Amino acid sequence: MGECGCGETRPRKIVDLGDSVMVVDVYEGCRYCETGVVITLQKLTYEEAGEWGWEPDTRFERDYLGLSQINLPIVGEEDLISAAKQMGFREGDQLLDDLSESGLELLQRAIRIRLAETAKE
Repeated sequence: MGECGCGETRPRKIVDLGDSVMVVDVYEGCRYCETGVVITLQKLTYEEAGEWGWEPDTRFERDYLGLSQINLPIVGEEDLISAAKQMGFREGDQLLDDLSESGLELLQRAIRIRLAETAKE
C-alpha cells in the first residue's frame, strides 16, 4: 500500500482519547499498488500528533446511553451513482439502473467478501 506515493495520510477524523490521539484515515485504494479501500487507525501521543500538525477535532466520550462510539460514513449507494455519473454514465444506462436497484447490496457483499478473506489471514 502506498508504494507509488499514493498512501499519504490525510486524516478524516482526529479523536482525543483522553490519554492519546486516534487518527482515522481512509486510504482510497490504488490500481497501481493493487490495493482496495482501507481504513487506517493510528494511535499517537499528543506530541506525535502535534509533530504532524494534527489537532483533535472530536472527543471520545460516552453518550447518554453510556456508549462510546464515533461514526464515520464511508460510501453509500447514492455515492456510487454520483461517481458513475461523474465517469460519464447517464440516466437510462444499465449501470445506473443496476446501482439504483442493487448498489447497497453490491457494497454489502463486497465488504463481506473482504472481511471473510481477511479473517482467513
